Amino acid sequence: MKILNFYNMKKIWLILFIIWTLLIILLSVMPYSKEVVSKNGSSFRWDYLEHFLAYFAFASLYILWRSDRNFSIRKLELFLMFVVIISFSLLTEYIQLHVPGRTFNYIDVAYNFVGVLGSFLIVYVYLIRYYMRRKHSVIEI
Repeated sequence: MKILNFYNMKKIWLILFIIWTLLIILLSVMPYSKEVVSKNGSSFRWDYLEHFLAYFAFASLYILWRSDRNFSIRKLELFLMFVVIISFSLLTEYIQLHVPGRTFNYIDVAYNFVGVLGSFLIVYVYLIRYYMRRKHSVIEI
């Protein structure tokens, strides 16, 4: 009985997803640290890139954990993933209203959303649906 190693890593993807979730919560409730880096009079907000990457990884780990042996996820579950992760993003930003030196920032939420959308397009549509299905078009059980 041959089963793809990718699918067998579901427990690892779940553990990484839980750790990543806890890390996002921890970083969201930490008091303010200087996040704006000035260079030659201009400001570049590294935290926007961090928000994008954090939520890209967050959604990617979820997708890797939840994809089945045919490398797919039900449409309803994908939709709920978007709703839950964006709600989680809004909640963590709201919590920051009560953390010293932190504020709610709609731009952070927008970058979180773009990270989730990017993960869906790159990880789910391309890597999972296109590449893995094509590479393993026949799965032996």
